Amino acid sequence: MQKIICRALAAGLIFLLLVSLSACASRQHPVRHLSFDVGILSPGNSEPEVMAIMGLPDIRRPTPGGGEEWLYLEAHRSLLGREEFHLARATFRNGRLIEAAYRALTREEFRAYNEQPWSDQ
Repeated sequence: MQKIICRALAAGLIFLLLVSLSACASRQHPVRHLSFDVGILSPGNSEPEVMAIMGLPDIRRPTPGGGEEWLYLEAHRSLLGREEFHLARATFRNGRLIEAAYRALTREEFRAYNEQPWSDQ
């Protein structure tokens, strides 16, 4: 009797594990960890190197002086309902990274970035 219960529990745990893993595999957007990814970048990285680490930017816009700024935005909601908003910024001049920064945003700041009419070329 005890063997049957143990086998049933083991089968149930394996089933839950498989269901959990399949849920992770069905994500449509890759998981990004902006604060960690920005820490990997170094001044002088090329645009393709930054894209390999960070992925495609959400917003691309020109900077004064002829450079370009790439913005990465994320919003997360925890299981308890707490919302978090994140921004990573990579600034380029002549195709090379000159600065990378990360910061948390308020809901209002995040909304303002998302409402800007910048292109994401």
